[in-house]
Amino acid sequence: MTTTRLWIIAGIAAFVAVVIGIAAAIAGPSLPQAASSTTPTPTATMTRTPQPSADETPSPAPSPSKSATAFSPTCDNTATAAFTALLRSQGHAPQDLSLDAAAPRPFDGFLDGTPEITVLCRWGAAPAEVFDLGWTILASESVADFVQRHVEAGAVLSEVPEGRVLEVADGGAYLFTETDARWSTSRANLAHVKAPHEE
Repeated sequence: MTTTRLWIIAGIAAFVAVVIGIAAAIAGPSLPQAASSTTPTPTATMTRTPQPSADETPSPAPSPSKSATAFSPTCDNTATAAFTALLRSQGHAPQDLSLDAAAPRPFDGFLDGTPEITVLCRWGAAPAEVFDLGWTILASESVADFVQRHVEAGAVLSEVPEGRVLEVADGGAYLFTETDARWSTSRANLAHVKAPHEE
């Protein structure tokens, strides 16, 4: 093989080596691609609306009970329907005695004086029969004190289905129920008195 041919082969090999070196340098070690950063999609979180606690929950307003204090006592609704119908059919209207200084004061002698809720009425007119009827609400301690004082003074106390009847000499008669006190000039006339809420 001639010297010229050797130089040609050597030149070609060198050229190939250079080309390979250049290609390797251009390609170089590839940098690792950054991991794709995907913005995380927020997941829907169940948010429970706070409910008011038992202490915060307003309790419903109590319904008004059908009691004596739920009614405005008057001469008409503290007398029985049969009694008022009879007296009115005879042309009699009740007279409020609360401001009459000469009228009986059956509830003045109680422990705390005359109760705030009191009805005192006169039905009828002379020469016909006159009916004085009274109704009130009393505390039990006032009733006990009143009854004891009058029994010691000679009043007659008796038990009836509705409660207790106290007959006071020259002072009429009282009926004490569990919820109220009723008065009239005689025990018989107590039958005409009722609580305002009663039929």
